[in-house]
Amino acid sequence: MNGELITGMTHTGLASLNNGEGIKESLPQKGDVFLCVRDVIMNDGEIDYLKGHFYKSEEEGSITDEEGYTLHHWTNNWTIYFKRLIARTPISL
Repeated sequence: MNGELITGMTHTGLASLNNGEGIKESLPQKGDVFLCVRDVIMNDGEIDYLKGHFYKSEEEGSITDEEGYTLHHWTNNWTIYFKRLIARTPISL
């Protein structure tokens, strides 16, 4: 994966969400791999995810950050920052 950082998180639960394009995309699942398409700046001003880097989900509903923290839980806004490259579960239409 171009030598970029590969880490990961996943979200707990089997909930789905609508990403605004008519496709229901499941929350991050353990084992999924994502490309960050937009820097993620946290409330404290820290950039936890860098555009162009790859991240792996190590916990249900979460995506592991640059520091290896595995419990950043995501809701429907994760699709603004990430594109799922490898999915453990299929995307439902």
